[in-house]
Amino acid sequence: MQIDLIIFQSAIVLSLLVFLFPIKLKYYAIMLPILAIMTVTSFWALGVIFSHQEKVTSLSFNISEQVFSFWSLIPQLFIDQITALFILMINVVSLGAFVYSHGYLKRYLGVKSPLGMSMHYFSLFLLYLCMLLLTMLKDGFMFLFIWELMSLSSFVLVAFHGEKAKIMKIAINYLVQMHIGFLFLLAGFLIANKQTGIWGFDALPYYFSSNNNFPLFLVFFIGFSIKAGLIPFHTWLPHAHPAAPAYVSGMMSGVMIKMGIYGILRVLTHVQYQLYEIGLTMAIISMITILFSISMAVFQRDIKKLLAYSSIENIGIICLGISLSILGKAFHINALAVLGLTGAIFHVLNHSLYKSMLFMLSGNIEKITETRNINELGGLAKKMPYTAAFFLIGSLALCALPPLNGFVSEFLIYKGIFKAIASGNFFVSIVSILAIIVMAISGGICVYALTKAFGLSFLGTSRKTYPQPLHEPPRTMLFPAFLNTFLMLGLGLAPVVLLPEISHALSAFKYMPLDKEVFETQMTVFEKFGLLSFILVTILFIVLGIRYWQQKKVKVSYGPTWGCGYSAGDAKHQYTSTSYAAPLKHIVSPLLKETNTFQLYKEEEIFPGERKFSTETKDRLEEYSILRPIHFLLQKIPKIGLAQTGRIQHYLIYPLAFLILIALLTAFNFI
Repeated sequence: MQIDLIIFQSAIVLSLLVFLFPIKLKYYAIMLPILAIMTVTSFWALGVIFSHQEKVTSLSFNISEQVFSFWSLIPQLFIDQITALFILMINVVSLGAFVYSHGYLKRYLGVKSPLGMSMHYFSLFLLYLCMLLLTMLKDGFMFLFIWELMSLSSFVLVAFHGEKAKIMKIAINYLVQMHIGFLFLLAGFLIANKQTGIWGFDALPYYFSSNNNFPLFLVFFIGFSIKAGLIPFHTWLPHAHPAAPAYVSGMMSGVMIKMGIYGILRVLTHVQYQLYEIGLTMAIISMITILFSISMAVFQRDIKKLLAYSSIENIGIICLGISLSILGKAFHINALAVLGLTGAIFHVLNHSLYKSMLFMLSGNIEKITETRNINELGGLAKKMPYTAAFFLIGSLALCALPPLNGFVSEFLIYKGIFKAIASGNFFVSIVSILAIIVMAISGGICVYALTKAFGLSFLGTSRKTYPQPLHEPPRTMLFPAFLNTFLMLGLGLAPVVLLPEISHALSAFKYMPLDKEVFETQMTVFEKFGLLSFILVTILFIVLGIRYWQQKKVKVSYGPTWGCGYSAGDAKHQYTSTSYAAPLKHIVSPLLKETNTFQLYKEEEIFPGERKFSTETKDRLEEYSILRPIHFLLQKIPKIGLAQTGRIQHYLIYPLAFLILIALLTAFNFI
């Protein structure tokens, strides 16, 4: 048996020892198996990327001529080019999250019980392992099992502060919605199995070759979209991300929601017909997702909630690139088909880096200031310069500005769109123009939202007295920022290193063969872009170096900012989160539900007491799609109690009626 498989299996078994170690050593007990699995799977992924050949392996091994029962439950693992890219993404983001957790969880070692900390660490390991296995599984039963295990482990992580009723309510809401998505996936596999007799993704090419593709794709699309957070299946995401610890939010936003994208891509690799219907449906949902989510992001006061809505927007951009690629293939526009899909896959990787980094940096802010409310922050750049610098870099990447990696992936999608318009196809041109408008508007609003997040949090003066002197967090909590910034800058300066490997991943779409030569003609553009970006960064470092050398010779004095002759103001005279976003409120007011809380003055109050004014912006789509239906059901449930008559004759009729219903459904071949 190969040594890499022995290490992989042993690491999974050794992870259970976390329950036996003392509370201060639990981190190291779980870190060793994690590093072992990361090493093995990265070795597998890099081997596939460099060889351009699929790897097939099995976890089963023989003991006394009998297959060890536990590993025999897991079928063969398949690693192709798409899987390899996802494995590397999961490993990089998870490594940063695990290192970050060491500093973040120190304050809880004396608060949480040993069993509670063991469950948390093991759930973190389980979430990581499940995401890896999901990318390598084709068997339907095991895929669904691991998918459910991923949801359960992430539920435990979101409920880390479950002693608070609000957090537990959010975690349960998340788990319920994940189960709804699971039911759609189960229905999809059952439908394919009924027609083909095959379980799993291997059944899809046979089903799609002889049946309408759109209905079954839609079933899978809904199931995976709930995990990805596409509108209108997004309602769990803006609540779960802020509720979870920062490194868990980084893993969930950076890689877990991408499992939904991975599932959609896997289904699309087998789709053969009705590309027009599939592409148009995805494009419409994606554009709505982009505009709605980035508009909601601007009005958030919780910095993690702002980032959560931004994650939904980026999922929309990824799905828009995929949908445009499908339309390009449907109308034989090769440039759109290739560049749209390449840009989407590249954006999956890019977003995982800067969004996980931003979530963990927001955790730095929360740890030191004990608040995530932007209205209570301000002036942090002076006391937390590294956190401020990395947050600015992550924000620039999120806004798709050069020379960082976010620009490259969005540029690819834009390039494909302009090629599609030049093709002269009227329908595709209309969709492409709409896509350009949506991406341009969202790009501007994204800059607006991130300017608010950075400016009000790190610039100006402090808006409150903090419980402790401000300082940088431990180095382990800055490690992901160093690692991700290095990778983001590398991918921005030299995208030609990774883009050819992404282009090879297009070969997975064997039922929609894509012309990779179209992509290769664009490589010269990125070579020139990389050179210009390198020159720009070099000049920037030279200027900063000269400034640092010059400042060493002078004594720098600090004083109050010039106030145009009026310096009597205090921190309350600065922009708040609400006032900063006010100019946009009138434009997007139909999407928002704003509630104001204020106690009016009464006429008899000669000396009015202290008053407080607060505003809250809620998601109107969540209100109508989730909250109102639930309230309606809660009102109707008591009436269902009429069936409880207390008469045994009635209770005997119920199972009989159920059996008759099953018989009728069977007779008419519905089940």
